[in-house]
Amino acid sequence: NLYDLTFKNIELMLRSQYKVTSSYDIKHKNYTIIREVDDSPLAEYVDMNLELYLEEIILNCEEKIEDDESAVLSILNNNSVDKEIKEKYIAFLSSAIADITKVDNQSLWKVLIVNRIVKMSVSNVIYYFQKHGLTCELVAFINDIDLNADYTSIQEEFGVEVAEKFFDSVAISNEIETAKYQKILTDIGYYFDTYDAKEIEDEKITDFRITSIGLT
Repeated sequence: NLYDLTFKNIELMLRSQYKVTSSYDIKHKNYTIIREVDDSPLAEYVDMNLELYLEEIILNCEEKIEDDESAVLSILNNNSVDKEIKEKYIAFLSSAIADITKVDNQSLWKVLIVNRIVKMSVSNVIYYFQKHGLTCELVAFINDIDLNADYTSIQEEFGVEVAEKFFDSVAISNEIETAKYQKILTDIGYYFDTYDAKEIEDEKITDFRITSIGLT
């Protein structure tokens, strides 16, 4: 070993070799900084000992990590890092991944949406839905998305089958907030010949354009 991979030693290397002066960046953007010179001895040593490095960062980041997307994906898609360590890293992330499918391990998607570490977009909703269905975690994610989010292009982007399955799942979900429930069904624009609304709260269909989903 060249040296013990402690946070103190990492900080010393960043200050002396990388000429980093910001204590904030060292604590919260550590891996991003290291990757700026990806052929440096420190970067190579960290990548060979990534789990040990991440454990040190998690212990010393003051529960906030602001790595850029490229650095985040490099860690999450590294097969040498245990899933548990990745989840601890995700728990402290404050930066967002634009496209959830860029994370290869789909078992991490749940913790990503729970911690809001993916962009609050319709595309990410549907990517997740395709793999995991309309789970309670996805419902909470949908409820946090802006009311003006546009669901009209789901069929064009993902196909009729996916759009229909999503529409059907939303239509029987009481947990989706009323305004968003109505917005999604209206945007997708499908119809039911008959629709059993017994399990749906009255407020979801009262004063709603019922004809838009063909309620009878």
